[in-house]
Amino acid sequence: MERETKAEIAVYRKVMLRMVPFLFMCYAFNFLDRVNISYAKLQMSSALNFSETHYGLGAGIFFIGYLLFQIPSNRLLVRLGAKTWLSCIMIAWGLISISTLFVTTPREFYVVRFLLGVAEAGFFPGVLFYFTQWYPNERLGRIIAMLLLGFSAAGILGAPISGWIMQQSGGLGTMQNWQWLFLLEGFPTIILGCLLPFILPTDIQSTPWLNSQEKEILTYRLKSPATDGNVQPVSLLDLFKDARMWQLMLLYFFLFNATLGTVFFFPTFIKKAGVTNFLHIGLLSSIPYIASMVASVAFAYTSDIFKERRWHLLLLALAGAIGLLGTAAFAHNLPLLVTSISIAVAAFISSGVVFWTIPPLYLTTQARATGIALISSAGSLGGFFAPYMIGYLTDLTHSFTAPLLALALMVIVASIFAYFIPKNLNPLRGPPV
Repeated sequence: MERETKAEIAVYRKVMLRMVPFLFMCYAFNFLDRVNISYAKLQMSSALNFSETHYGLGAGIFFIGYLLFQIPSNRLLVRLGAKTWLSCIMIAWGLISISTLFVTTPREFYVVRFLLGVAEAGFFPGVLFYFTQWYPNERLGRIIAMLLLGFSAAGILGAPISGWIMQQSGGLGTMQNWQWLFLLEGFPTIILGCLLPFILPTDIQSTPWLNSQEKEILTYRLKSPATDGNVQPVSLLDLFKDARMWQLMLLYFFLFNATLGTVFFFPTFIKKAGVTNFLHIGLLSSIPYIASMVASVAFAYTSDIFKERRWHLLLLALAGAIGLLGTAAFAHNLPLLVTSISIAVAAFISSGVVFWTIPPLYLTTQARATGIALISSAGSLGGFFAPYMIGYLTDLTHSFTAPLLALALMVIVASIFAYFIPKNLNPLRGPPV
């Protein structure tokens, strides 16, 4: 690859400052509106007589809607344009998230969570596809890391805010604390969705704040071996026939299982360790996200600089497994419990940053929207399975040990899939043949 000039560095900095901070905020609320149920659960379950299985199924059924509508949503994004469709997605999920406050039965809980998954389905794969229209692969790791920092930021800020709402909002009007949580954290998403069409440009050529030279630089850098030298079929059936796609889907399935299984339950782990104050639970829950923010940036840069993906993924998966085993072993030792959870969450979020630099190497521009959504859908299936499995096994065994061991085993399987990623998977050499 040619060495970047000062002009190229400057234009990418300009694009990053114009787009990434806003999308960062959007993704932060995307994550928060998805997982604030883990804090609402601390009161909601007892108020509505929900078992761990009820909660786990409701938390997980979100991903069935997510799974079914990711590919249709991404196809609509390509047809309607990112600005229009991403705006619709955000407004819809904000309204549905707020409607969770009206839930009174497990069935209503399942319906609302399913609809939330339908609404959110196209956001993350849509933003990833959008980034591939602006950045070459050698820059994607860092840009995806910046986006996924919204995941961590939502935890760092959202966890104590959620804890504070749960602790302080009791007695305000006729609603309970957990109902206020959904109202106050869903409304900002609607505002961001309304602002999105005025902030995001449609594409490089129509962007008013880029001059002709800057547009030419961005367009030239997108012409890489991954898009020019390896024509891939676009049809969904042909993608399903590709063994490499199955490898990526299975790898992401197991990684996402562990990620969501940990995230949806670790406030409960902290409560079980003896912390009863909701604000304190929120503050302690922010620590794993602080660790994940540092780790995500570090591993994104080393993965990009060394153009290495396989060993980064493998080692991060194994680190996550160690964190899960520690979480099971130190369930009643609060400092070691929080340390173990932090290792697991940091490893899983960092592995996602590294992972999402790989699919664009396999897929041409024409196949990316469908291919990225297909891989993300495989993760969504894991997102359904893990919370339900944890809830069911917890009710069955009256302990979190068995489900944590099961998650650790899944991550070890993911590390095996990571090991078999071809060694020559390198943006400088193009995709494997």
